[in-house]
Amino acid sequence: MKKLFWILFGLGLVFKLFLSVTTYHSDLAAFALAAHYIDNQGKILDFYNLTKVENGTIFNYQPLAYLIPAAFYLPFSGLLSSTYALVQNSNLVWIKSQTLYWPLLVYKLPMIFGDLLGLYFLRKLLIKNKVRNVLMLMWWFNPLVWYVSYMMGQIDVLIAGLVLGSYYFYTKEKWYTSVIFLVLSALIKPMGLMLIPLLMIMVWNKSKSLIRSGMVGFMGVLVYVLSILPYYLTSPAYRYYAFMAEQINKSTFSGIDIASGTTIPWFFIALAFIVIYLFSKKISYLTAMITTILASLVFSHFHPQWLVWVTPLLLVLMQKKDLKWIWPALIGCWVMVVLSFDPSLHSELFLFSFWKFALPKALLPLVLMARAGLIGIFAFIFLQRSTSKRA
Repeated sequence: MKKLFWILFGLGLVFKLFLSVTTYHSDLAAFALAAHYIDNQGKILDFYNLTKVENGTIFNYQPLAYLIPAAFYLPFSGLLSSTYALVQNSNLVWIKSQTLYWPLLVYKLPMIFGDLLGLYFLRKLLIKNKVRNVLMLMWWFNPLVWYVSYMMGQIDVLIAGLVLGSYYFYTKEKWYTSVIFLVLSALIKPMGLMLIPLLMIMVWNKSKSLIRSGMVGFMGVLVYVLSILPYYLTSPAYRYYAFMAEQINKSTFSGIDIASGTTIPWFFIALAFIVIYLFSKKISYLTAMITTILASLVFSHFHPQWLVWVTPLLLVLMQKKDLKWIWPALIGCWVMVVLSFDPSLHSELFLFSFWKFALPKALLPLVLMARAGLIGIFAFIFLQRSTSKRA
């Protein structure tokens, strides 16, 4: 089994490298341009002010989303300076004329690191038995990671690895390290901030120390504020495009109208249930993390990359036999929704694309069923774990 694992690991790695050099999406342009400003011009603190709105390259993520890729690109600064302009939005015709483009492999190195980080912590968390290698390979052959990391060029797999690392350190009762990992993920995209109150509740439940719980939360907020403060104070572009980016509010779009002009977002309702059940010890911290992340997605404008955040945590939960169906159900719903997007977001990502696929309109009701299926999965995990004695 061990030999087979490494053979499959190698095949998976080769396939990821293949996707890296044969697919491109313009989301990658912002990371390449920011890294050019940081690595080649030394603009570590003021690169946000160089946002190029005219060609659609906007730096609307938190600082680590750009600083981490810049660190990986630094040994290749010569390559970066000669190719960064070629992967900008204004050069789509040129890059789509290639069959494969080797510099794309360099630009996707941070995604490979995040992928391996998730695999490392997954191995640490899974019980050592015959199922562990299977679950690790399910992560390594995760189609969400293939699509988001190696095709779209988004760095959400880093968030997934950091959040999983946070959970690992929580299981070791290293709560301050756990909250730092959450903050690191939030310095890429702010989702990790939602998990800090949940960690504080668990510290209180375990230690019965209000001071310790408060200190964990205080440390998380302090590190986050100190990390973004230089950008907030010196960069109008950061304040406008990143600090309160439009996508942050998308989880609160849908809700219940309770009065004229007053809507309670479904996400807030779900979060309230999660907090109450966690505080009363009716669900585990792992369940609370999974359902909180899912709630930020299933009640919002659909971002395909956000679902990556929850998949390694779900694999840890799937050590229970009664949850083995969730993985194919989640992947199936996700694929159906993604295929409903414009072909530029799936079939046309390949540089050698010769097939333009568009989901027939007759199948659009299936997309709504898939969206409903994601909500159903969220509800099942919450309700099933809240009634389980093992929660």
